[in-house]
Amino acid sequence: MANSLPDTIARDILTEYVQNGDLKPGDSLPPVRELQKKYATSRSTVLHALSILETQGILEKRRGSGCYLTEQGLDIGRTSPNMIGFIGYFTGAEITNRIYEGVESICRRRGYHVIFGMSNSDYQTEQEQVDRTIQAGCQAIVLFPASRSKEQLRNDYLKTKHTNFPIVLVDLAHPEQKRSQVVFDNYHAGYEMTKLLIRDGHSNIAFMMMDLGDGWTNKSTYDRYKGYRDALAEEGLPHQPHHLWLLKDNPYIEPQAQCVMPFLLNWSKQPDKPTALIALEDCAAMDTINIARQIGIQVPDELTVVGFDNCSYAASFSPAFTTTDPDFVRAGEMAADLAISHIKGKQKTPIVYTLPVPIKERKEIAMEYERLLSQGKVSSPVRN
Repeated sequence: MANSLPDTIARDILTEYVQNGDLKPGDSLPPVRELQKKYATSRSTVLHALSILETQGILEKRRGSGCYLTEQGLDIGRTSPNMIGFIGYFTGAEITNRIYEGVESICRRRGYHVIFGMSNSDYQTEQEQVDRTIQAGCQAIVLFPASRSKEQLRNDYLKTKHTNFPIVLVDLAHPEQKRSQVVFDNYHAGYEMTKLLIRDGHSNIAFMMMDLGDGWTNKSTYDRYKGYRDALAEEGLPHQPHHLWLLKDNPYIEPQAQCVMPFLLNWSKQPDKPTALIALEDCAAMDTINIARQIGIQVPDELTVVGFDNCSYAASFSPAFTTTDPDFVRAGEMAADLAISHIKGKQKTPIVYTLPVPIKERKEIAMEYERLLSQGKVSSPVRN
């Protein structure tokens, strides 16, 4: 997964003709034929390399005359930035911020600048951001991918475009994308969460998933669902179809009440109504608890709700609920380290690192919150 030959030639031209002070703004580069001979490569490769430098604003092509160094090109040559791109999943999302914190920490320590982009959970926008980030001169990208439909996953641009460019995926990654990845063991997160609820005496456990139609998939949630199903089977508990809460609208966009209310209103009518619910993640868990209490369901006495991802907002939420504690900052650090290893040629083939997802039980959250409250580091609990 080393950089492509045109990328390498472009960096060599920048080093030898700009950083070494051979050219001043307005000076021309040697002819293509001379560069072709110097770097022992094809004419098309040299032209591609020059186009990369032109896209970055380093060179200006003049028809029939050649390529000339720009003022901006001289500035770039002097600073010689080593750049890595980070493309996040959703603007303002806490997980995106945590991953970025890890990426930026490693890059700063290793002498790299980070260029930040955002896909806003849109596949096409993500692809455009990847293209722009590469054109901007980044040497690698850490990508927190958007969710894919099955069709998009089948024809994923990550399989066919920029195949020689280092792109490291974090969290929402699929094996068939054949890129280096830092992911979480969401299967065991779903499995262990279900086992915990069973040990606490629950035999009717509901599971929340998004149903956006058109074959959309979120691998993290789907892996948790497989763990949930296997845990039930091991305990000899049947999986009731109506215990799968498929949200028809996107709870990240639509009001939570619109998504969850139909299931909560129908909850009391079921002879084997669930006494526990595994929510999408912490924000969905908090909103579900608020809505349940508004319509008279006692939480957690009648319905225990658990979440995922240890959202910071949950620290002061009442009642406290069990969640998981994935280390997204560490994932960002590992992804940045891996990207730099690809840049330097130390890691030549895709590799996958899988991080554990520990359970963070309610009593632990409550104890942690009480400690922070006593130290004056958090405010009083949110009560609805």
